[in-house]
Amino acid sequence: FEQALVRLAASPDEHVAAAAVRALGACPSKEARQALEASLHHADARVRANALESLAGRKNVEDAERFAAMTGDAAGRPRANAIAALLDLRTQDAIAALRRMLADPRPAHRVSALWLVQAAGVMDTARAVAELAVADPDREVQRRARQAVRHLIHLMNPALPAPAGDTAPPADALPRVHELAA
Repeated sequence: FEQALVRLAASPDEHVAAAAVRALGACPSKEARQALEASLHHADARVRANALESLAGRKNVEDAERFAAMTGDAAGRPRANAIAALLDLRTQDAIAALRRMLADPRPAHRVSALWLVQAAGVMDTARAVAELAVADPDREVQRRARQAVRHLIHLMNPALPAPAGDTAPPADALPRVHELAA
């Protein structure tokens, strides 16, 4: 199916392209990689985000620069996925980019950043997340920040019951807790 997926990744229908790009993540060929790289420049944010996830799954150190460049994407989801992809390759750069995203003036970007904090367990952002939980002017950001704080507290002390309504992605989505050494 790989050749069909490569063709579908170039579909003018962004839903079809996004699904094909996600599926191409399991294809190790040069053609699949080229299609994923081309999809990083797609006009649709979902397609770019899926291409980032697919490339990140390959754990290729040579992709670090590409991921770093995309931590400034104009859309929140690809930006958060670029930071997530960078976490295991260049942790300090990823956490700096995540802190910038948590301070972004656009609420949607802060929400995407909070998703990543929660999904990856990024303890180094706990203070910024706590500040958003009490002082962010956007109520949805505050709600998501409170949820992320509860999740981080649970990660620090797994003996505590998991917070109610904790909608973090499955543990295998981004399994590592990221914390810089002091």
